Amino acid sequence: MPDPRDARARLVTLTARGHERVGLSLPVVRDVQEQWTAHLGPARTRQLRQALEALREITDPHR
Repeated sequence: MPDPRDARARLVTLTARGHERVGLSLPVVRDVQEQWTAHLGPARTRQLRQALEALREITDPHR
């Protein structure tokens, strides 16, 4: 569907199947995060997350 705020963009919405897939992926994401925390430790994992969020500020025009 067209984005009413930007004619060049399109809005994407998840279908019921998409929501189901997101739900299936969450345990995998949690597992990866736990592995990273076990390897890096909580402080360095927090730093990694902060660095990635800072990079998103310059790479995601819709944030």
